[in-house]
Amino acid sequence: MAVVSKTRNMLEGLVREGSFKWFLGNQSTFEEELEEMEKSPSSRKNWLPELSPMANVIVRRCSKILDISMEELRENFDSGASDSIKHPSRFARNFLEYCCFRALALSTRMIGNLADKRFRRLTYDMMLAWEAPGAASQPLLTEMIDGESNVGQE
Repeated sequence: MAVVSKTRNMLEGLVREGSFKWFLGNQSTFEEELEEMEKSPSSRKNWLPELSPMANVIVRRCSKILDISMEELRENFDSGASDSIKHPSRFARNFLEYCCFRALALSTRMIGNLADKRFRRLTYDMMLAWEAPGAASQPLLTEMIDGESNVGQE
């Protein structure tokens, strides 16, 4: 009987916290950001055709953290990277890692990042984007769409 009660309490807690939003059809943060990027008047500058949708969203977040445009990030990468790193077969992963490294280098200078839910979500989304960085990659849809997933303890 105690196990049933414990399970019921856990499920009620999940529903109360909104952890089942993905199941109920609410739009996730990823979907909102993707929609915003597509509707933006400068969407052509905010979208790199070589990258997957998830990687494009992450690069955009990194550019906001660094306070430079995605175009500038690309120019910095192109000017500093060797030809082998810029090779089309490796470009998406290398460019994504470059953007993430720069954003993380800046972000980790602040104290208390691990307590910040947005920072934890960013690092989690970065890992998902690394799994499918290229436009031809198949993303892990379940993890990517559930924008309300908890990363670590609250």
